[in-house]
Parts: sequence; C-alpha cells; structure tokens
Amino acid sequence: MWLLIAIIGGTLFVSAFCALIEATLASLRPDDIAKIAERRPRIGALWYDLKTDAARSVAAVRVLHVAALVVGSVVAGFQFGRLDGDTGFGTFVVVFAFIVLLCAEVLPRCVAAGHARAAATAFAWPTAWLVRAMGPFETALRLIGRPFIGSPAPAHLPSTADEIASLSRRALLSGEISAEQDRIVRRGMRLSTSTVRDVMRPRVDIDALDVDMPPEEVAGAMAVAGFARIPVYEGDLDHIFGFIYIKDLLLELHMHRPIDVRRLARPAVLVPETLGLDDLLTIFRRERTQMAVVLDEHGGTEGLVTLEDVLEEIAGDIHDEHRPQEAEIVRRGESSWLVSGLVSVDDLLELTGRFELESAVPPNVSTVAGLIQTLLDRIATVGDRATWHGLSFEVMKLDGLRIGHVLVTIEGNHPG
Repeated sequence: MWLLIAIIGGTLFVSAFCALIEATLASLRPDDIAKIAERRPRIGALWYDLKTDAARSVAAVRVLHVAALVVGSVVAGFQFGRLDGDTGFGTFVVVFAFIVLLCAEVLPRCVAAGHARAAATAFAWPTAWLVRAMGPFETALRLIGRPFIGSPAPAHLPSTADEIASLSRRALLSGEISAEQDRIVRRGMRLSTSTVRDVMRPRVDIDALDVDMPPEEVAGAMAVAGFARIPVYEGDLDHIFGFIYIKDLLLELHMHRPIDVRRLARPAVLVPETLGLDDLLTIFRRERTQMAVVLDEHGGTEGLVTLEDVLEEIAGDIHDEHRPQEAEIVRRGESSWLVSGLVSVDDLLELTGRFELESAVPPNVSTVAGLIQTLLDRIATVGDRATWHGLSFEVMKLDGLRIGHVLVTIEGNHPG
C-alpha cells in the first residue's frame, strides 16, 4: 500500500511541477521578465533565454510531463491490481484520473496564471535544469517526427512596431488604456518611418533675419515673428548660418550693448530632408538644440524643423498661447470635415478611419494640400474638386497660391 501511495504521490508531484512550468512559460510576459531582472538579474536572464525559444522549452517540459503521467498511471494501476485484484479497478481509474486532473493540471495552471512572476522567480533554476536535461529527448522526438510533419514553415515575425501597435489596440479594447493613449502609441510608431520632410515648416513659412538688417530693427522683427529663436541668413534663405535667441537679444538690450546680429547668431544645425525623425531626435540631443535647417538634395533651404514639430507628430497639435489659434479641423457633418491644407495626410487618414490607405499615399506627399495638388496636377483654385479612394476633396479657400482650407467628405459606404 505504501508503495502505491508513493507512486501516486510521485506522479502527482512531477506532473504538477511540469504543468506549473508550462503555464508559467505561457503566462510570463516580457514586462514581467524585465521586472524580475531588475531585482534578480540572473533569474531574469534565465527566463529571457527560456522565452526566446519558448516552443522548445515547453516541448522539453512536456516530455517529462507526459512520461510521468504514462509511467505513473501504468505502474500505479499494476500495483493496485496486485493489491486488490480486479474488484475495484474501475473505481481506482476514475478516482486516480480525477485527482491527476485536479491536482496535477488545473490547480498548478491556475496558480501559474495568477502568479506567473512569483512562480518564475521561485522555479527558475529547476526549470532551466529540467529543460537542459530533457533537451536531448525533445530533440530526438522532433527528429523522429520530422518525416511525418515535414520541415516547419518559417514563421512570420511581426516587427517590434507592429507588436507594440497590436498590444496597444488590445489594451484599448480591454479598457486598460484610453483612446488618446492608444493614439499616442500608434503615432509614436511613425518616428521610425517618418522623415524630416513630413513634419518640417516649409521654406515659404520661414520668418528669418537678414544679417545686414539695421540693428534698431532687429528687436521689432523678432517681436513681430513671435518666436523664441529666429534664423539668420546672408544674402538669401539658402544661406542660413545661425539662429538668434530672444533671450540673447534681451540680454544685449538690458546691458545697453550694440546689437551685432552676426555675433549673436548661434551656429545652425543642418539636416537633410530625408533624415528620419528618430535620427533627428538623436541630433537634437547631441547638439543640445531644438531647431534645425532642412536642406534639399541640391543644398538649398527646404524648410525648418523643431523639436515641437516632432512632438506634434506623436501628441498632435501643440498650440502656442502667444499666437492666434485657428482650428485646423472642423466637423461639418456626419462624414465631412473642413480641414486646413497643412493637416498631415496621416492625420487625415486617422480622422476618416482609412488607415489602409497609408500605402496609397503618393511619394513626397505629406499634407492634404500636397495630396490635392498632386491629384489635380496643377495650381489649385477655389472650387476645385478631387476624389481619392472614396474621399472627396473641395478647395474652399486659398492662401495666396497655397491651398488654405479643404472640405473633406467620405463618399459612398466607407465608414468614417
């Protein structure tokens, strides 16, 4: 009898441990491993290795799990038969199966699912040893089964950005984050694919000072521009060589020193229009600046880009309290909006819910005005209309030759 109890106890212990490890491997998330590593670096590294090849780790544990159940059941049944014959064998099988299901499957998996981090910390080393010990058996079984299942197809691994966007969407659907937080996460993913050209202030909107401007006019020009810093050029805008900061100018005025524009100008950072926004942030940090001159392929000035432009790509428009505000997007109906021509195409697709059109955006187009100009293939006039993949555009206002405001309408059955 004691031998039978020992066999049943051993089977339950090994099976329960294996079920606990399998569930822990399935439940442990990357952020759990990161938090474990903060307190226990070696244990965190162990679980990182185990999760890197989770399929093989689980398979190795399952080898012992199945073996324990099979061997334990057979030996226990045989031993019970020797003790009691066939009288209560059927009852023994039912009771044994129930105990195994409850104690060696359901309970360990529930514990691991609810306390994955604690289980991982407690059983890291036993798990690593078990996976290493069962590894040769798992490999042998995989090789034996390969002729029947063929070589596994290469898995499609989503990019990190895709994974983060997917996790954000799931968190939104489950109510863990707000719609605004999900929006910021998805917009943040653009930093690796967006370029300076997508967010810069175009050349026609640059307020700048001529280095030969009379000193008495400098303060007034900066006050009218309303910026904390302003570019300085020599000859024309293609030769911007620095920036004057309003605080430097105020200090000169306070000290009653003569205004020397060239002396006050701090060196300008120059970047190509094709530079990625993530690389631009690196340059801003390294150069300790928040503004750069954007150059085209010929070395001419294409525009200006600031740290605020990059932040707006993530968080949306950041309005300056010192400048007059004009709404860039005004809802006009259930599926129509009056939008500024300067609104980005990305924001337009987000507004209309047409994210699938991102790949259809023409090259070198970043704003609604640029998209309409490309569709018309000529200089726009008020009243011009264009359609694009179920979106209808009507030019409502011009700012000089530039498209100022556009009425955007979703056509047909496309949901907004």
